[in-house]
Amino acid sequence: MSAFEFQYFISEKNGFVVASLVGQLDQNCLAKLEEMSADVSGHQFRKLILNFRDVSGVTGDAVPAIARLQRLAREREADLRVCGLRPEVKDRLHREGILRPHELTDNLQTALQSMIAVSRSSASKRAS
Repeated sequence: MSAFEFQYFISEKNGFVVASLVGQLDQNCLAKLEEMSADVSGHQFRKLILNFRDVSGVTGDAVPAIARLQRLAREREADLRVCGLRPEVKDRLHREGILRPHELTDNLQTALQSMIAVSRSSASKRAS
């Protein structure tokens, strides 16, 4: 495996799924992105975090695969956060129109905290 080959890691616990992406997202990783999407869709989740902390760049070829992951979360009515975006990656995804401001957080910790806050708020509304 080369130093620049795309990889991903999935963590799941208590309805949370964190998909951490590593490497360059371009035409060379499309099959691996589709594999990741299938892997994520196999989990039962209410919260999905896409962690881009270790993504070095994104080309237009990879944007549809990222959009499909977002669509999967929205179809399941799951909360979605996208975190750890480098400025150039954030700019690219913003230009492509697939980022929603309320879904963006700086890092994994703030993504988790924001989702826990949303869960507590929803639970207190249901209890009232």
